[in-house]
Amino acid sequence: MRVHHYENDAVRSFDADPEKSIAEYIEIEEEERLFLVSDAGQEIEVGAIIKEITITEVLPVVVHRHPKIEVTVHYSGRQTTFEVSPGARVGAVRNRAIEQLGIEDSDAADLGLRTMDGTEDLPVNEPIGKIAGKHHHRVEVQLVAMVHPQG
Repeated sequence: MRVHHYENDAVRSFDADPEKSIAEYIEIEEEERLFLVSDAGQEIEVGAIIKEITITEVLPVVVHRHPKIEVTVHYSGRQTTFEVSPGARVGAVRNRAIEQLGIEDSDAADLGLRTMDGTEDLPVNEPIGKIAGKHHHRVEVQLVAMVHPQG
């Protein structure tokens, strides 16, 4: 099985024996938690056997110190704040922000998330905990028109 461990600046990918505990492959400090990277970002028991966590061939995970991330999303002079799991995908956070801000589907189609000082769209499959940083429980982002490469 392939494990994708989202860390602060990178994604570390490696092969793992599905019969072993995830803790044998990822160092998790006492005050840290392990989360599945998914739309909901469920917390994973540190001693869980890999094959019991997922039925797919890839297991995306993130380690974080906080059980929830407070996300503040800015859009056209408005903002909304809500909490999500550190394992929640950026795409799911984007969708929740669009819903809470009451943005019409036709207007939402080309919106992406960026950090407040960022110039590039955040990857939709990355966990929000990676964006916030392992030691932080808050993040501010903005909804902006996505940049579509030409060519």
